[in-house]
Amino acid sequence: MKTFLGRLLLLAALCSVPMPGRAALYTVGSVVENFSLTDRATGKAVQLTDFAGKIVVLDWFAWWCPFCQAAAPQLLSGIDEWYATRGGNPAGIPVVHVGINLQPGQETQTQNFVTRAKLELVLQDFNRALANRVATDGQPIFAIINGVTNSPTHKPWQLLYSRRGYGQTTFPVADFRAAIDAVKAPVAAPPTPPSITGSPTSQTVNPGAEVVFSVTAAGTPTLSYQWRKHGADLPGETREMLVLPKVTPADADSYDVVVTNPAGSVVSAAAVLVVRIPPVLGAPTVRPDGGLVFSVLGGTGSGYRLESSADLVTWTPDGGSAVVGPEGAMIIPAGISSSGLFFRIVVR
Repeated sequence: MKTFLGRLLLLAALCSVPMPGRAALYTVGSVVENFSLTDRATGKAVQLTDFAGKIVVLDWFAWWCPFCQAAAPQLLSGIDEWYATRGGNPAGIPVVHVGINLQPGQETQTQNFVTRAKLELVLQDFNRALANRVATDGQPIFAIINGVTNSPTHKPWQLLYSRRGYGQTTFPVADFRAAIDAVKAPVAAPPTPPSITGSPTSQTVNPGAEVVFSVTAAGTPTLSYQWRKHGADLPGETREMLVLPKVTPADADSYDVVVTNPAGSVVSAAAVLVVRIPPVLGAPTVRPDGGLVFSVLGGTGSGYRLESSADLVTWTPDGGSAVVGPEGAMIIPAGISSSGLFFRIVVR
């Protein structure tokens, strides 16, 4: 019995052996700098920033330390399984438990400890470079760090809790949970109302053409769209583009789109659709004074041009000699109409 107690006291003393060359200690509330330790299983580097969005419980151990052995099952049930079955802390923030091995060599004993503790991730800190930033000596050492950005209660990478030793079986876990549960979820930025960055453009087309109107908008997702014709909703037209296949004169009108998100709505500038109606060209008539009258009746979205030719091969646009009369008539004065030229009207 005395031998066993002596060994136990020796182990307890070893758990508290001071280490020289320590860096400055982190204190609760300070921000922990990014670090890199080696993953025991893969040999790859793991950084603190790899745990962004989570609360990290760092647990330094040596397999032979009786206090580490006492803490392992308590952390398994009180931290790992507790938060796994609850989907994280009360704010829904994931909690990850990271074991950190302080004992180089002795891989078989260390693996037995890792297996019993059901540690899924174990890093190596043999020179205690990181451990010495949390506690002056000994093991086990615990540090709880907030990896959540925009939390209303804590800064990113803030040290929430630290402790050296594990002298009781339940009280430290209760402290761990209190620190973990104090972290609130990030506050979402208020949504940005939608804004139009590119309105649909007006178009003039012939009957039977396909017309595509489009809009570009900015704002907090998700944006919804409702196209309108002359201010009335077009059923089912709720995408960024409005496609009108084989338009007819009945489709000629103004079109716009209402863009909406949870923060509000905005209406684009209207685009005007003009569908050309073929004009009716009347036969030229002779006025009493000898002038000619060309009539162009109807026709929407069309332009007209009078051209003259002396040989029916080369046509020259009229330079202003024709006079525009009522109802689309073009009147060529008698002096010009008797000049031996040929005339025609070109519909554009």
